[in-house]
Amino acid sequence: MFSTSSAFQTAVKQNTRDWKTQIVMETGQGQVTFTEAEIGQSSLKWKEASTDGTYFNFGSARCGEIEFFVQDYSGAYDAYQFNGAVCRPRVGLLLPNSTYEWVPLGVFYIDVPERQSDGFKLHGWDALILAERPFSEVPVTFPIGPINLLTQVCAFCNIPVNGSSLTTTFPRHKPKQHKPRASCHERRPSGAIFCKISLDL
Repeated sequence: MFSTSSAFQTAVKQNTRDWKTQIVMETGQGQVTFTEAEIGQSSLKWKEASTDGTYFNFGSARCGEIEFFVQDYSGAYDAYQFNGAVCRPRVGLLLPNSTYEWVPLGVFYIDVPERQSDGFKLHGWDALILAERPFSEVPVTFPIGPINLLTQVCAFCNIPVNGSSLTTTFPRHKPKQHKPRASCHERRPSGAIFCKISLDL
């Protein structure tokens, strides 16, 4: 959730609104800002989802994605290496005071660019892609608390963590009492007896 000003909240409700799009790129050769003049028409795609399909799976997450085409007929950006660049897209709304208030759309990490004759296509994922590492590679010594485990994993994956927002207090739930039901069945033809236990959850 991103906080906006009261002027923004008023302007966004109007029937006529003036929006702008910018994509700020942080590369090893410096910062580059793409505006609507460079971004190919209808090429910007920004995807976010909580699951890959129609089912919601606990314990899983899906990376956000961004894709867009940059028009570059003259090769003005040939000196920049965009693979691995940090991408920060944002949209701006024109306010009554003739200034734009910008809303960030996240942080993405760019893959290898796809060069075309009239420009290049960039595709990237959000910071969750940094966590695609085997847990066995994380140098963790057990026993360890949940907060320390989280911070160590994030440090290993180079994911920034706001430590002030973490809490060591977990809700306490009264365990539900389960009464197992046992039923014996005869397995034929050997006549062996086995016991099947089921729990009412």
